[in-house]
Amino acid sequence: MSSKTNIDVETKYFGGMASIRRHYLREVKPELWKELVESGEAAAYLERFEEEYSEKFSRMENRMLEKEGIMGHPAPGMDWYTWMTRCTQIHEQVREILSAEIQS
Repeated sequence: MSSKTNIDVETKYFGGMASIRRHYLREVKPELWKELVESGEAAAYLERFEEEYSEKFSRMENRMLEKEGIMGHPAPGMDWYTWMTRCTQIHEQVREILSAEIQS
């Protein structure tokens, strides 16, 4: 594999979840990361990973929004600012949960 391809895999942005996973592999499982890069599978792995975790993120976030009754619009009696704040909190909560999962 050429060093240009190695650099591309190391520097290309694959998405937020894939970036977390790439960092984890580089730091915690460098042998696995090296194997993926040298075999030419790293880019495809990260692309699949991003797709899978983006879908998982959306499903989890939607379930949490539905559970709170605020999917797509504020709950009755809830002002817009409170709704937006709660949506942002849920978004960050899902991101933290999945980030921890990705790094295990």
